[in-house]
Amino acid sequence: MTTTIDFATIVSAATVAFAVSALILLLSNLWAYVSSRITFRQGFRGRILFEPGEELRRQVRRSDALCYRHAIAMLVFSVCFLTILVLGRRDWWAELPVGIWIVLGVALVGGMGYYLREFYLMVRGRAQLAYLRDANIALGHGLLHSISKGNRVFHSIPVGDHRVDNVVIGANGVYAVNVIVPPKHSAKTVRLEKDQLYFEPGEESVSLIDHHNRIKSLARELKPVVGHAVKVLSVIGVPGCQVVTTGSDNHLVVNERNCVMLTGWRVPDAYLMGEEVHKIGEFLLWKCSRSKERRASKDRRTAGRQGPDRRADKKRGSAKGSGMPLDVSLKAKELS
Repeated sequence: MTTTIDFATIVSAATVAFAVSALILLLSNLWAYVSSRITFRQGFRGRILFEPGEELRRQVRRSDALCYRHAIAMLVFSVCFLTILVLGRRDWWAELPVGIWIVLGVALVGGMGYYLREFYLMVRGRAQLAYLRDANIALGHGLLHSISKGNRVFHSIPVGDHRVDNVVIGANGVYAVNVIVPPKHSAKTVRLEKDQLYFEPGEESVSLIDHHNRIKSLARELKPVVGHAVKVLSVIGVPGCQVVTTGSDNHLVVNERNCVMLTGWRVPDAYLMGEEVHKIGEFLLWKCSRSKERRASKDRRTAGRQGPDRRADKKRGSAKGSGMPLDVSLKAKELS
């Protein structure tokens, strides 16, 4: 009988502690949502541009906040469980059959085991995001040295459903630089064969299909900006790896140490005139602005409430095919 009562006390204390920690987690998630909606109007928001690894930075911040909330919930569970177990009284709990306590105990152990596994995966996912973020920052900062050569550098450019990690523009053309990290962090070298990257040691490979899709989306958006097709040069950044095969006719592979040399890759079909460089620069400046991102988010929320006539009017108020605001498009045309 004593064993049954002790087991019931443990299960009961764990049940109450689980309920309290779940309530704390729910309230913390609710507060996180509410606080994210409380913002001040910022007149300078249009001057804030995306940084290297912008989307990854946000994901890491969200992952950090989520991990903190779950860690607090686990701490609350531990404190409540030990407090109730030590200070609670056995006659607080109903005298239920032993089978019910066993079922509750198995359910709690299984639930806590699953929760701990998910928390571990959450922490591992956060570490992977931080690794990708740092790789993007390292390459993005390396590209800044190309500014001294008369080029302009933009980061985290949204194009359609994709993002181009970095874009370098200058008289030699438009260079789209996407960051790819090896599947295993132990990789030391990388070589390019056709449309595959191979990492060594080991034979891990990464396809460049997604990279191709992002390049095509960028070229498609730049065409109406300058009035003709723009050849976008494909550059793949692999931070932390020594590049064995630097490139081919279609791609150039660099790392964070030699990425500044990418503008030395010259293709006559990709050359741009001065006014074309300025037009593309103004377009990318608009694309990388946080105020543009906020307007796009607002447009997505209101698109469903707008009738077809209003959507058509809005489309006519943009530069044809590029989504560029009419006033920005006209300003670019005045320079030609």
